[in-house]
Formats: sequence, structure tokens, C-alpha cells
Amino acid sequence: MTRRTFLQASCLTAYVGRAALSASALNPDSLAKLVDPLPIPPIAKPSGARPVPGYSSSPVPYYRVAMQQIERKLHRDLPPTRLWCCGGSSPGPTFETRSGQGLSIE
Repeated sequence: MTRRTFLQASCLTAYVGRAALSASALNPDSLAKLVDPLPIPPIAKPSGARPVPGYSSSPVPYYRVAMQQIERKLHRDLPPTRLWCCGGSSPGPTFETRSGQGLSIE
């Protein structure tokens, strides 16, 4: 095999592989838009109250939220996708607080 035939074969292999990859790749323009309802995250409930180390002795609401892996459909026409989420939902929970009020999340 000469250098020229090797290069021609390599280019042909790369072109065919790239064409096969782009044929199986997802085209975002082919997905229907705005067909899935937006998920409404749950409101987190505090586990109690604790002082924040190094800031003040007054207790603030304390939340303990587990991080876990879930599978969720992000679009009706796509297979489920693996996600890391907080509190078992994606998007994660909503923390209700007031301006200037602290909170502690573990």
C-alpha cells in the first residue's frame, strides 16, 4: 500500500463514518416545540432550625436535601435521560425565604 492509497482510504473511512454519525444524530429542528408542560418543582420544607457556623447564634431554617440520580423524559419524542437531581425532582425543590433571611442547606 502506498502512502497515497493509505491517505485516500483514511479520508474515505472518515467521511463515511462522519456521514453515518450525522445521519443518526438528533436534529433539534425536527422536535416539536413547546409540547411538554414545564415541571413545577416542589416546595422544600425545613427539617428544623440551626445556627449558621461562624455567622450568628440566631437559628435559621435548616434543609437537608439528598442528591440522587434519576431518569426523566425531557421531551415527549426522546428517550429518558439520566439526570442528577436534588430532592428527587428536576428542577430541584423551591426554597421559600424572605429577603435578608438566611437559611442552611445540607
